[in-house]
Amino acid sequence: MMRKLIFLATLVLLLSAAIAIAQTAVPPPPMPVDNGPSLAATMQFIENKLNGRGKIAYVEFAQDSTNGAGATVTFTDEISNVIADQNQCSISMHMKETSNGRTTTDGNDGFSLRDVNDIVVKPYEQYETQRLSKNGHPELVITSTNPPVTALMLRRANGHGFVLFFSDADLADRVAKALSHAVELCGGGSKEPF
Repeated sequence: MMRKLIFLATLVLLLSAAIAIAQTAVPPPPMPVDNGPSLAATMQFIENKLNGRGKIAYVEFAQDSTNGAGATVTFTDEISNVIADQNQCSISMHMKETSNGRTTTDGNDGFSLRDVNDIVVKPYEQYETQRLSKNGHPELVITSTNPPVTALMLRRANGHGFVLFFSDADLADRVAKALSHAVELCGGGSKEPF
């Protein structure tokens, strides 16, 4: 009988110790060493490329899917005075846009890299057709632009965001990679772990 009591007492102590060990807080693994450029170098690259992008002019070709009617619109898109502030993790700039010669935007704008959830690069036609559909015009399809234009979208968690246009798709991809790296270094990006 005594052996049974000693055995049960030992078993209870072992189980209690196992439970206590299982509940002990374990520190998280160390952050991986960043093998990319520093935030300062990344922000300087972004600033230089956006300031060097200059003014782009393009013609948009649209078609109404309900009646086949087509239309063209001439746009200009200019960004200047780009400031990529590594301390604030923000990018600001002056934007000026025209549509068929009429100024539609002329002012300062910007975004915080901490608010960026994801970055998407796609052809302008796809971007604009989707935007028009979301805004109540699913019948309008943008068939092409001349020259080709690429849209770089910086989206927040709520789906809203900031869009930059490029007449050079390779430059759009390079800037998107730099922006993704800067977003990561600034603590932005998707908060979903998987």
